[in-house]
Amino acid sequence: MTSKQSRAAPSTATPIPGLSPAESANWPGATLNDVANASQAYVDGIAAVNQEIANFLQTRLQHDIALGESLARCRTLADASKAQSDWLRQAHDDYSAETQKLFELGSRLMSGRWTPAADAGKAAKADTSGRAGPATK
Repeated sequence: MTSKQSRAAPSTATPIPGLSPAESANWPGATLNDVANASQAYVDGIAAVNQEIANFLQTRLQHDIALGESLARCRTLADASKAQSDWLRQAHDDYSAETQKLFELGSRLMSGRWTPAADAGKAAKADTSGRAGPATK
């Protein structure tokens, strides 16, 4: 048995993040440039996830502060109850949407479908909350 025959090819059931499925299948023959590109795509993806989380936290903090201001203006228990109910509904919607965004970002990042340049142009169109941040497919 030659040395080429004794080496088993690694499983490519899951693409290597940042590489196309074809590049992942050719992983043993990947060039240093392929590895650098994959690493950069992964770093860009993690940075986008971190930015998305920071944007979300900033927005939620603004909503939390607005609740306190709204409660301070309430004159009746009914007004205060409505302010809290509105805040809770918005928080639920915000957290649900953010969970979906982070799941999609993470899935794309880990599946090797991350394309930072394409995502940057879609951010403003895909985000309807008024916050800046990475788009999701």
